Parts: sequence; structure tokens; C-alpha cells
Amino acid sequence: MTDATAKARIDRALVDLVGQHGYEQTSIEQICERARVPINEFEGLYADKKDCLERVWERMTVDYICSCKGAYMERESWRDGLRAAGYAALDWLFEDEARTRFFLIEVMAGGEMVRAHRDHMMSEFIEMLDGGRLASGRPEDFGHGTAEGLTGAVYDNAIESIKRREGLPEARQRVKKVMYVVVVTYLGAEAAAEELRTPAPGEPPPSP
Repeated sequence: MTDATAKARIDRALVDLVGQHGYEQTSIEQICERARVPINEFEGLYADKKDCLERVWERMTVDYICSCKGAYMERESWRDGLRAAGYAALDWLFEDEARTRFFLIEVMAGGEMVRAHRDHMMSEFIEMLDGGRLASGRPEDFGHGTAEGLTGAVYDNAIESIKRREGLPEARQRVKKVMYVVVVTYLGAEAAAEELRTPAPGEPPPSP
């Protein structure tokens, strides 16, 4: 077995087990058994369980940010970009339930490196939301703290949706509500109301 194959198996086993049972309840022995990899191979790839967690989460963070920011950058307007990023985030999160629980909930067991990467992830989303200052035409009316507060609320909303095990249609309605809150802050009630009427992917347009 190549190192790349062993690493892929270990990483997947870690995500599945931590997503299902939690970090503290998952041992290196369980990871290796699930991955069908000898413990000595694990030890050749990772220093310990924490090292494995941190490296896996780092790669996930990069992938998640690229998915969301890529969707954001493809759109011309701030609103369209932010909305696209929201649905791209959902697509990524709903692709793999165990990975999502690992990524957003159980990963809090990680150490300083995990927290640093989480802070980087949050800063990327703050930057996207902060684009609302320019979109408003009144950038002097808003501080950077506005986007920071909104980003925290968006993150908490995502965690709540996952804890409730909501389905994709319900989660997409959350995106609309989150967009409403963000847009009303920067662009006012009329623009925010349009967000509630804007169809989610796969949703039919509203009746005239």
C-alpha cells in the first residue's frame, strides 16, 4: 500500500469516526481498524491523533473556502456573489454528513492550529460580507465590526441547522433568511425582501 493510499484511508476513517462518535471517543486503534491500515503506518504519517485531526481539518478548510469564494467571485454583484456562496456552502456541507459534523462541530476538540485555520476561514467570510459596505454606497456608515457580527450569526445558524439535521430544502430556506438579515443591514428592507422571493436552486420561480 502506498503512503497516499494509507493516508487517504486514515483521513476518511478519522472523519467518519469523529463525525459519528466524537473526537474523545475515537482512538488511533479504531481509526486504523476502520482504515485497514497497520498502526505503524499511521505513526509514519502522523505524530498522533491530534496531528491527524489538524492536518485533515486544514485540507478541508482550504477546500471549503475555495468552493464558497469561487462561487462568490464568479458573480458580478455583491448580493449575487454572496447568495451563490451561501448555496455553494450548502452543497459542500450536504455532500457528506460525517465530514460536515467533523468540520463544524466535533473539530472544536482540536488545538491551536485548528483554531488558527478556523479563524482564517471566518476572516474569509467576513471579507465577503464586508463587501456590503461598498455595495451600500455609504461605506462610511458601516464599520468592519458589522461584517464580523453578521459572520458570527451566519456560522451559528449553520451549526444549528446541522444539529437539527435539517434537510436541504429547509437549509436553503435558512440561506434566504440569512441573506435577508445581511442585505437589510447594508441595502435596506426593499432589497432584503427581494432575497426572500429569489428562488433557491431547484425551486420554481414565484407565481406572478
